[in-house]
Amino acid sequence: MTSIDNLDAMEKMRGHVPDDSHRDSSTDTTYAGSTTDVGGTTYAGSTTDVGGTTYAGSTTDVGGTGSHGEDITLSALLRKPATRNIFIAGCVLLAIQFAILLIWSYTLYSHFSLTQDFASYQQGWWLIAHGVMDPYSSIQHFSYWHNDAQFIMWPLALLYLLWQHAITLLFIQDAATVLSGVVILVWLMEIIEQRIEQKSVAPLYRMLAIFGLLLVLLDPWIYLANSFDYHLEAVSTLLALLTAHSLWKRSKGMYVWMAIAIISSGLGATYIVAIGIIALVYNRRSTGIARYAGIIFICLSVAWLATMSALGGTEGAALGGYSYLVSGIYSQNSLHIQNVHILQILAGIVVHPLRAVSMLWSHRVDILANIGPAGYIGIASPWALVGVLVLVESGLQSYLTFVVPGFQNPAVYLFTALGTTFVLLKLIAWMTRIQKRIPTTTTVSIIALLLANSIGWAVTWLPSAPRSFLAVSPSAASILTNARNRIPPDAEVISSLGVIGRFSERRWVYSMLYDGGKFPIKTSPVYFVIATSQGIELQSSANARASVGYLATQLHADLILHGHGIWVFRWHPPHSITEVSFPSITPAIPAWTVPGKRSKVIMTGPASSWRTSMNGRTGYLVDHAYWYQMRGSYTAVATVDTNIPLTMTVTDTTRGVVLASHTFIPTGDSGMPSGNKRYDLKKYPHNDTGRSPNSLNSPSSITYNNTSHYTGHSGIYTLKLPFTIHKVLPAYLRKNQPTNPWPFHVDLLPPTSSHSGDKIEITISSNQKGYASAFIVGLY
Repeated sequence: MTSIDNLDAMEKMRGHVPDDSHRDSSTDTTYAGSTTDVGGTTYAGSTTDVGGTTYAGSTTDVGGTGSHGEDITLSALLRKPATRNIFIAGCVLLAIQFAILLIWSYTLYSHFSLTQDFASYQQGWWLIAHGVMDPYSSIQHFSYWHNDAQFIMWPLALLYLLWQHAITLLFIQDAATVLSGVVILVWLMEIIEQRIEQKSVAPLYRMLAIFGLLLVLLDPWIYLANSFDYHLEAVSTLLALLTAHSLWKRSKGMYVWMAIAIISSGLGATYIVAIGIIALVYNRRSTGIARYAGIIFICLSVAWLATMSALGGTEGAALGGYSYLVSGIYSQNSLHIQNVHILQILAGIVVHPLRAVSMLWSHRVDILANIGPAGYIGIASPWALVGVLVLVESGLQSYLTFVVPGFQNPAVYLFTALGTTFVLLKLIAWMTRIQKRIPTTTTVSIIALLLANSIGWAVTWLPSAPRSFLAVSPSAASILTNARNRIPPDAEVISSLGVIGRFSERRWVYSMLYDGGKFPIKTSPVYFVIATSQGIELQSSANARASVGYLATQLHADLILHGHGIWVFRWHPPHSITEVSFPSITPAIPAWTVPGKRSKVIMTGPASSWRTSMNGRTGYLVDHAYWYQMRGSYTAVATVDTNIPLTMTVTDTTRGVVLASHTFIPTGDSGMPSGNKRYDLKKYPHNDTGRSPNSLNSPSSITYNNTSHYTGHSGIYTLKLPFTIHKVLPAYLRKNQPTNPWPFHVDLLPPTSSHSGDKIEITISSNQKGYASAFIVGLY
């Protein structure tokens, strides 16, 4: 047993206790059998915490929070009125969050604002629930388990038997997010309860538990992540938190959570690698199997990842985004690059570290934005290593979407918020050692500053969620609901990406991901659901409208529903046809897919005769022909039958700039219906209006075709209007400009420099009363 005199001598030698005359018996007490806390207080049987505080029977915590030997259980915490009130308050806040998430998920679901990612999970989940143990993903074109080895979907499929509704997946994601908040709340309560040394400072310390929870509740990226379809990251993050919490408590349950997290997904296995690294340091004084937890975590995770990668289980993990580390060839679209194995990625980082550093540096704004709402400082906590690893994984992707805040990085937000509270506790302990008292005013000021930062992020970005993700109007959703009810459950569906989610409860469903594509024919009839101006799409709206024209005029499919930017066709393919192909280059856009306020759509007779005609109102004859183009020279082309002058305008709607505008005057013709009179070209010379001074366009032209197109109608005009896009892209984007930019990068995901094109609107307008009929509008 160590004497008090010996302890005093040791303290004086270490410079922590000057002499006996300065000792305050009310705050500096020693106990028999104790060792000394460098902060000036000792506890029975304790050892020193490097953070400055020790606990009964505790060992050193590298994170600045001493682990306990005396287990503080949740039931023990709830027996104390003060902590019970904190827990109840936290649960009320989490219940509010859960209600918000459920309502928002239902809103997205009812609006059909669910894309290919949801459809992929939903199809596999639905097939497993119906007894198909090795389902094939027609959306991703491989066996479902190849999608990042996400085997946890098999036990989750049992929930379908309880409630056979597709929205269940979204509710599972919401529940996982809220349960992660519960784990953080309980963990913080346990840590803080250990640190309370004086009753006078107990309210301040206990306030930190609510503070840590508020960092989670205010983080806008968590809500944006839950807004974009369904992903297993929320479930994997919950399992990682449970593993880390059990590790902190040195509970044998950590091995159970570790195993479940590893098989949950390949990404979940990478989380366990980070937790294993923490355990190597954190458990160095443990005994028995807990001493080797870090080695076990890392070895099992790496072995699992390597095995799954070798067997093809990571096909859906977009590992091609790391191929530049091996090949040196950069691309923004990892889905178009051949996948590489995990060991090749690790070797590429070692052999070519500058490539990795350069990619991380190019994503620095997004990386900082990911940790911003959680307070930045949390990244300094060892427990935030999981979030750091996820940021590195996402930041090293050449494909920009993965590092964009609010996509698939919930582990970053939750572990960083947890780490911020740990760092704040560490900071309080350090200031207490310096000032010999709890710095109440300073602590409250820091908490207020961090909360103000989080509120600022939330106020800035949360309002963007409806605008970004609720991309299908109620009217369009009504058309889609009707279509879903009319399409047989065993029929094949080929759908636009942005509205495919709720059509995926079937064996054969395919997504129109990009412009063009080939699709196998599995059933007859085949149903096509095309969204030309609705949903989050990768296919250009120009190509979507061209696809509508292709189905109507080339395949002669039956149009069964249309309206508000949604077109639904039923096609009975000939017996000899095994696949259907759509052109990758937009040949032309049918004018009847983009009518303006001045138009009436004529869809009687064969589809080749469908057109728009004037309705006597003012406005555009053809409007809202929107899509994206790269910088360069183009010519807008329209074929019309008109007896009046027409003004054709090309507008950069992204910047509100008119690129080119021209008024075309028709020539006289003797084949028009009675009462219509042609204008004489000599009396109405060509007139340019509204041209951008820097457009550098060549003169517009008009071609007159005197061949009769309809009975009693003649004078078909081809209007050609050249224009140039002068958008200058960032240097690193100009290296490999994609042939098809990703439109949703412009407005959906915050903040990123991936905007790679301008939105172009082609319109045909007239300022006079008369006859005008537009047949085809195209961009060449």
